[in-house]
Amino acid sequence: IVRLDLAAGGPGVATTLAHLPDLPQTLTEDASGNVWIGTNTRGAFLLPKPSNQPEAPIRLQSADDLLDTGPVEVARVNDSMAVFTAKGVKIFSSPERSSDLLAVAPKTIATALSNRDSTGADWVAFESPFADAPRIPVIGRLSAKAGTASWEPFAVPGLDRIGEIKSIYVDSRGIVWLGGIDGMLRLDPSELKAVD
Repeated sequence: IVRLDLAAGGPGVATTLAHLPDLPQTLTEDASGNVWIGTNTRGAFLLPKPSNQPEAPIRLQSADDLLDTGPVEVARVNDSMAVFTAKGVKIFSSPERSSDLLAVAPKTIATALSNRDSTGADWVAFESPFADAPRIPVIGRLSAKAGTASWEPFAVPGLDRIGEIKSIYVDSRGIVWLGGIDGMLRLDPSELKAVD
């Protein structure tokens, strides 16, 4: 992982922060300056407040070993960090504390994460959890307040027409844009129906 510091009017300065055992899928910084990393096959890692010296990344641990292998995504959600695995979503209030499994979130791979919306929540697309039904992704909003997370899935008309979702963007008006391999959808959250 290399940090590029851009000097005003001058060339950028590259600083090597760490060497990872796998390609990063997502990187995000928490409120304390720690960098959280989700990788393609090796799980989740943490760089505690990176300095200008290379450091070995710390593997995030959980009692149930959900964070150790497989594709993992990470996101800052309000005042917490979310780690998305193929078997569930773990919520951390800090790297030093144990994580909580968000029981109501899908137990499938997260295919796309949004930027944070105006409330600090993230929109997430998960692979369909239904093996014997149409493979339509699950879309919802993940929020966290004081270490307690909530997952709110939505029924999204037209979702079956855009294919696998690769990108989610929330614009300054709160409109959610879904980019799929076969098209794009514009969602107004106030018009969506939450599902159980």
